Amino acid sequence: MVLLNEKTLEEILTYLEKSIINLAKETFENLEIEGVKGFLENQFESRLENFL
Repeated sequence: MVLLNEKTLEEILTYLEKSIINLAKETFENLEIEGVKGFLENQFESRLENFL
């Protein structure tokens, strides 16, 4: 049987909050990177077509 006191519960909630914030940041950064990557790929293809 596990007993949770207020301090332990607060520590768990703080840990979960930090985990969710970090996950959101990583997700946003990955979306930004994919957006930039797509933009650069499109620019490369367009310029290559114009060059040829």
